[in-house]
Amino acid sequence: MTEPSGGFAPVLALYDFRSKQEYIYRTNRLQEISGASKLIEDIYDRFLDVLNQGNEQNPPYIGLRDTSGNDIPFGFEAFTKDQSIFGQVLYSGGGSLMMLYRSEDIYFAANRRISRMVLEKTQSLSLIAAHIPFDPRQGFRKQRTALYEALARCKSEILPCLPCNVTPFTQTGFTAHMPIAYRQYNGIDRELSRESFLKLQKHREIKDKSTSQLDKAVRKKGEDSLLAIVYIDGNNMGEKLKACLDGCSDNIDDCVAALRGFSADTAKAFVEEPYAAISQWTDTHAAKWLPRAENRWFFRRVIGGGDEITFICTAGLALKLVQLYFSELEKKHGGSQTACAGIAIFHSHAPFAAVYDIAEECCENAKKKAREIRKETGKDGNYFDWYFCRSGLTNDMEILRESEEKGATGLPYAVDGFFERVNSVVKPLFDTIGRANIKALTNAVLSDAQGINAGSGSGGAAHAAYLYETNRLNAYCGKRLFGEEYNTDDMRQLLFDAGSVCDVWFTKPQNYAVTEEETK
Repeated sequence: MTEPSGGFAPVLALYDFRSKQEYIYRTNRLQEISGASKLIEDIYDRFLDVLNQGNEQNPPYIGLRDTSGNDIPFGFEAFTKDQSIFGQVLYSGGGSLMMLYRSEDIYFAANRRISRMVLEKTQSLSLIAAHIPFDPRQGFRKQRTALYEALARCKSEILPCLPCNVTPFTQTGFTAHMPIAYRQYNGIDRELSRESFLKLQKHREIKDKSTSQLDKAVRKKGEDSLLAIVYIDGNNMGEKLKACLDGCSDNIDDCVAALRGFSADTAKAFVEEPYAAISQWTDTHAAKWLPRAENRWFFRRVIGGGDEITFICTAGLALKLVQLYFSELEKKHGGSQTACAGIAIFHSHAPFAAVYDIAEECCENAKKKAREIRKETGKDGNYFDWYFCRSGLTNDMEILRESEEKGATGLPYAVDGFFERVNSVVKPLFDTIGRANIKALTNAVLSDAQGINAGSGSGGAAHAAYLYETNRLNAYCGKRLFGEEYNTDDMRQLLFDAGSVCDVWFTKPQNYAVTEEETK
């Protein structure tokens, strides 16, 4: 590839992918999900590999780091003078890649090679690219805004499509409805689409045998097959990304350095540090109550990049791991970095893609709460939500919750203070009254809420079932367990939510919140 005539006429380009999550979770096979997430994680590195193919010694495209992992600084003046450099990465983060090319012709030539690579390596991942002429005299912030607007237009104007049409007589896969391209994989008879084959191939490359079977994470197959998907996403990252440029000048060198620093700090705060803390804790403490059998695992990260992380774990560990995540976030960054989490509890045989959607909905529900509180108080906070997928997943989580638990649940909860309430209120109460009475109390709260929703109760009479049950338990235990402080909406909802998952998190001592000593 040679520089076209006309000299130096730089363009600023931005790449993104349409529906990355849908691509990853289009299947219920965990091996494919693991491979797909790794394909996306590595995709921008592959960009440069393809563009620099055959030019390892003098690459015409410059990335963020050299082969030794050292950062490569960016300088616009040096870029203008070195005609051997066709393009350079400015910033990679949040699933997007920003590049600076010497000319529009080079941009188009690079896109042809990149598009072919995406098709060959992923089959159906949809690449979106936008570009604008770059003029350093206008200032970087203004042109960056124009570039994101151009990308938004591309996303809205370009119709989504798959790389291959299906005729009426074509055999297709069950979940993605793509043509069957392979009838054998790894010596085993299996019908696979090209997309599934590439995901499995990537899974084999990373040699992640731990995610081969969900059953390897359950306590005991046939007795306790509960698992949990935990999806965590950072709060207000768009605003923080804009704010990271406020303290620097408007020239491209300073802005690129600020963006790169922001990307590195974000990955460290939301993925690297919490993941290390969770790994250390599980290695040290989890085996004390969950013996590690051969090839058994406690949790595994599915996706981790930028400000989001998704992992799967034994259901009984989910609340502890979420607590550890936010404990590490608070310990290292105080209130400067906040996030929200969604937990979906499910049986290992449940359709994984549908369960992931529930976890994502829970996270979004927590984010709505965080935005409401931020609007009222001006403060950011950490919030989380959970849902127990007990039966068939046939509807949206919010619809299910509205029809089943309206008025009874207090979800989502603020992380700050929740775990203290668990240890100070829920644990001593549940340990005293026992499982059967926990269920009775939970049913009483739900019965009252359904009565209120139906318009059959108001005032004190609205909580007649709950009051009857608490008075019965006071008499049953021979002491006043339930005082006036328990007769509030906040307390009733806490007991209902804890009681609904008591078998998962709140009936065994080892399942309660992580102690302060364990987080040190």
